[in-house]
Amino acid sequence: KADVNLKERTLTARRPKTRHVRVAYLWERTVKAIEEYQNERPNNGSESLFVSGHGSPMSGETLRQRFMAIRKRAKLPKTVTLEGLRDAAYTVAESVDSHHAKFIAGHKTGMSDKYVLRQATNQRVKECCEAIETHFFARKENQ
Repeated sequence: KADVNLKERTLTARRPKTRHVRVAYLWERTVKAIEEYQNERPNNGSESLFVSGHGSPMSGETLRQRFMAIRKRAKLPKTVTLEGLRDAAYTVAESVDSHHAKFIAGHKTGMSDKYVLRQATNQRVKECCEAIETHFFARKENQ
């Protein structure tokens, strides 16, 4: 919970794999979904934003299993993976601004962590995040 500021629509956290800082400007749909989730499933004082059915912090494995179940219900092929979605999002962000895309991905930037942590509301970071949303959620004209 400490990494997410719903009022400012920001995420500022360390990437577990590399310990590099990752930032994002959250989509309005994401903020709304988190608020609905919190209303439906109060975390009973947990420091974690997302918890398992038992109330413990949700693990990466639990998230992966839930994704696979949703993918199956949506009748998407097994080639659709969390890793593939992450890589596609990075590619989209990189096409907008290759420097600020690194902040979103939690890649090494050569800047101090303190500076990177302040970048979630940077206009270029916002533009990268908006481009990712448009890529995945914009309706095609002929649909």
